[in-house]
Parts: sequence; structure tokens; C-alpha cells
Amino acid sequence: MSHPEFPAELPPIPDNPYIFLGGTCGGSDWRDDFTRAMHYNIAESDTKIMKSALTLDPRVSDWTQGVVNAEGEAKDKATGLVFYLGDPEDPSSRASMYSGAEAMLYSLTRPLDTAVILDITSPWSTRHDDRQRMNLAKLIYDNSPETTIAWSTNDATRWAACKLLGLPYVQKVPAGTEKYTPWFDVTA
Repeated sequence: MSHPEFPAELPPIPDNPYIFLGGTCGGSDWRDDFTRAMHYNIAESDTKIMKSALTLDPRVSDWTQGVVNAEGEAKDKATGLVFYLGDPEDPSSRASMYSGAEAMLYSLTRPLDTAVILDITSPWSTRHDDRQRMNLAKLIYDNSPETTIAWSTNDATRWAACKLLGLPYVQKVPAGTEKYTPWFDVTA
């Protein structure tokens, strides 16, 4: 699929620590919101890091084999990986099977470096999506409990800021999400 609004090539891979932003693409603007929130969170803690690239946005206008190879290298070198699995009911955020598979792959192969956003704050949430979210969260947790499951972009930016700053992150289940995580053993 062609997206002329995106750049033709991936940005250069930063020399500094950065977070790779994978997952839902298309018309979704979650990456822009995430990057703004990252700058806010990091600015509070470390002005030296603020001068470098904090995230790598892999969206491009045309998906070629060269882009696939460059993206693979960017993921391998990333300090952390965030995969946003958007709500399939949101017309700007079509969830793809590939994004879900990729999130699961990195949850298994790099669990301490991976966060998966299952956004419950979307106005497009439906009862069907709640069940899908709960099943995916349980699948990730059962197979890779070290992977961070974030319930919003804001939760994931806190994880990413800790990752870039070398600080510990304690995963919490936000109030109101118990219906998604009756099996989760950490409470807010």
C-alpha cells in the first residue's frame, strides 16, 4: 500500500538510545502523540537526552525490500520497541495481522525491551475489541510476563522514558482495567 504523505526512506538510525515505534500505521497519529509525550517525560528528567532523537518512526510512502531490511536493522539496534495495536473499528487505525504477529514475536524474543499498547482509551472501543484485547494481553502475559502491556500511549511513554534513562519500570494495572486483566498479578 502506498502512503504518499510519508517519507520515501526510513530516517537514519540514531547513534544514541532510541525507541522503535512499530504497529498500527495508516492514518493513525499515535506515533506523533507518543513522540510529543516522550519529549515531555524526558525533558523533566534529562536535558542531555533531549538533544538526541528519542524515537524512530518507520512509516514510509512505499514498502520496499530495502525498507524492510533497514527496518529490521533499526529494530535490532533499538533500546526499546513499542508496538501499538490500534482499534480495528477506528477508520484511521486499522489493526493488521502483521502488527499483532510482530508484537508477539518481539514479546517472546526481547521481552524486557518490548511494550505492547492495547489502547483502551480509544473512542472506537467496542465490546468485541475488549474481548480481543483481553485475549491478546493474556496471550502475551502467559508466554512472556516480562513484556510490558500498556493500556494507553501515556503508559507506554512512561515505560519508554524509563528505558531510555536506564531507570526501573514497575508495571501497574490502571484502575478500571481489571476487566482486561483478571489474571494479572500486579495492581495499582
